[in-house]
Amino acid sequence: MTGSKRLGAAATTLLVGGVLMSGCVHSPSATDMIWAPPPHMDFALAPRLTGAGADGVNSVLSGIDDQALASRTECYATAGPNGSWIRTVWTPYVGPRFLTVAISDQMYCGGAHPGGEVSYYTFDRRIDDVPDWATLWPAAAIHAAGLPPTGLQARTGAPAIWGWYVEAVRRDPSIDPELRRACDNHLGQQPAGDDLAIWLDGATGGLGMKLVDLPHAARACGFVQVMPAADMARLGASEELLREIREAPAAFDYSEMPR
Repeated sequence: MTGSKRLGAAATTLLVGGVLMSGCVHSPSATDMIWAPPPHMDFALAPRLTGAGADGVNSVLSGIDDQALASRTECYATAGPNGSWIRTVWTPYVGPRFLTVAISDQMYCGGAHPGGEVSYYTFDRRIDDVPDWATLWPAAAIHAAGLPPTGLQARTGAPAIWGWYVEAVRRDPSIDPELRRACDNHLGQQPAGDDLAIWLDGATGGLGMKLVDLPHAARACGFVQVMPAADMARLGASEELLREIREAPAAFDYSEMPR
C-alpha cells in the first residue's frame, strides 16, 4: 500500500469531507510553513504547509487541531471554571523533505489528577504523506498507518530499537535514579506491541523515541531518547534516510525548541 493511500484513508476518517491526498511530488523549502493565531489563550494550532502538493498533510493537521478544540470544549463543560487546557506546538525536525510536528496537550478536566500527552508526527513532504518507513528502514518494523491522531505517530516494537532505547534510558544521567528504578518494570522486557513512538529529531540529528501506552500513574516513565545517526546506520537505516538526517538540521534553528 502506498503512503498516500495510507494517510489519505486516515484523513478522510478524521475529517468529514476531508481532502484526499494529492500524490504530488513536492520538496518545499524549510521555511515553507505558516502559523495561524491561537483561537484561545494558551492553545496553539499546528502549522500548515504552503504551496502545491501539501493538501494531505494540511488536512490531517487541521483535523488534529479540530479534534483538540472539540475535546477542549468538552473539558471545560465538565470541569467548569476549574478547567484548563494548555496546548503547545513546535517542530522538532524541519527539512526540505521531512517535517516533524510535536504537540503537547496538558489539561485538567475535573477529577483527582490532570492529564496530558505529547505527540510527535513525522511527515514526508515530498509525497504529502507519512513516510514510507518500510523503504527508509526495512529492519525497524515501523508503522504509521492507524487512525488519527495517535495512530499517525510512527511506532515500533523492533527488538534492536527497543534494546537501544532501554540501554539509553539506563545510561542517561539526566534521569533521576529513583524514578528510573520505579520504571524498571516497564523497561525490563520486550514490549508486546509497538510501544515506542518515534520521530525524526533535528536538534541532535537522529531518531527521537519514547515509551507510550503507559498507565496514567506511569506517564513519567515515557522517557525521551534520541538515537544518533551512527546507531541508526548500525541498526539498518537506509542511506536515503541517513542523508536526510545528516543534512537537514543545518537548515533550521532548533535552539529555542522545547525538548
